[in-house]
Amino acid sequence: MIFRFPGALLRFVDYRREIQFEDSTVEAAVASLIGRHPMLEPVLLDGSGRIRTVHRLFLNGEQFDHGAHRGSLGEGDCIEIVTALAGG
Repeated sequence: MIFRFPGALLRFVDYRREIQFEDSTVEAAVASLIGRHPMLEPVLLDGSGRIRTVHRLFLNGEQFDHGAHRGSLGEGDCIEIVTALAGG
């Protein structure tokens, strides 16, 4: 499966827009991502280890709901992280 990142997070993943993983669940893939890029952890996760509300995960183009998704990830699956930006 592939992770895709917006510009706001690129500096935490060595400026790579896509990173491939072989994990079988979203949770395992996020753990692998943090393991490879530990500086991403405080930006992506809150104090309880959940994805911060400013970020949304999309699995194959549909918003990921941790409570509803129980399936495995496949080689062709893609998780996109979308970050809300504020400004004025």
